Amino acid sequence: DDNTRRVLYRNTGAWPRFKLFTRFEILEDDYKFIERYNNQSFDPSSTLILAEQPEFDRAVLDGSEPGGEVTLESSSYGRLELTVRCDQPSLLYLAETYHPYWQAQVDGEAAKIYRANLAMRALFLEAGKHRVVMNYHSSPFVWGRRLSLATLFFLAAAVGWTFYRKDW
Repeated sequence: DDNTRRVLYRNTGAWPRFKLFTRFEILEDDYKFIERYNNQSFDPSSTLILAEQPEFDRAVLDGSEPGGEVTLESSSYGRLELTVRCDQPSLLYLAETYHPYWQAQVDGEAAKIYRANLAMRALFLEAGKHRVVMNYHSSPFVWGRRLSLATLFFLAAAVGWTFYRKDW
């Protein structure tokens, strides 16, 4: 930009935010992830690494070139909505941080979120078109907020009672 003298660089080698995979490996030991990921024979653009044994039938993922499309419908704090079309059963990789408080629904049904590539998220999807919704729900946060509001209400009542009695 000649006016502001700002330069915008684009990393053409960066992965997209969402990607479909049909090939995966399982590495339950996090310390071995870096070793495997940096191995010259490993291709991270075609193979996803899951941190646990999957609950789906591993045989349905054939390792072929995944076909499909991922469309971001909406994204806000603690919520993500996607439309995904898969030509064959696939793992949907989300370049978004994994945390156990994330909950997923695929077509309105609860779905398992897998920790993938050490610290990201993945979901198994059957072939077809799907609506994927992810929500972040932290029970400790909800209870902490309730306790804080109750404490605030108690303090406000105590201060109000003190002013009402006028013996301060």
